[in-house]
Amino acid sequence: MARKTFPIYPQNMTPVNVDSFPIFRRVFRISEEYAAKPLNILSHNNSISALEYELRILRLAYQAGVHVPRPDRIYQVTLPLHNEGENINTLALVMEYIEGLRLIEMLESRHPQYDTASAAFDAEKQNALDLGFEPNDCHHHNAIWNRERGLYLIDLREWRKK
Repeated sequence: MARKTFPIYPQNMTPVNVDSFPIFRRVFRISEEYAAKPLNILSHNNSISALEYELRILRLAYQAGVHVPRPDRIYQVTLPLHNEGENINTLALVMEYIEGLRLIEMLESRHPQYDTASAAFDAEKQNALDLGFEPNDCHHHNAIWNRERGLYLIDLREWRKK
């Protein structure tokens, strides 16, 4: 099987400051259809096992019918390091890119669809619980509303399967 490679996709990335390493706390759009969550070298669990765990939970949730991004796999990707045009090669969990607004952004901007999105968030969180997941760290920062496709839960690194 041919290995996928992902080009640098700067038109959809926000440059970050290398001094504080926020690159390792972000998810980056790396193509029209994919996003990458890089290995967090600053985490207490800075090994590949953290990415592997989140990939496993993401796959289980997706297969069970929880509305989460479609997982792909872990790849070596190139991401922008900071404004100087430098890049970094790192391991990253690659998944479907979801266009939309995080619920917290909708709340703060008083978005007209916030109430609909918030109700969908509550329903999807309950769906995850009903399907046997413990959706820890599931809040308005970790949910994306897409007008056409509905609500997606994101950032499953703290989730557990019962």
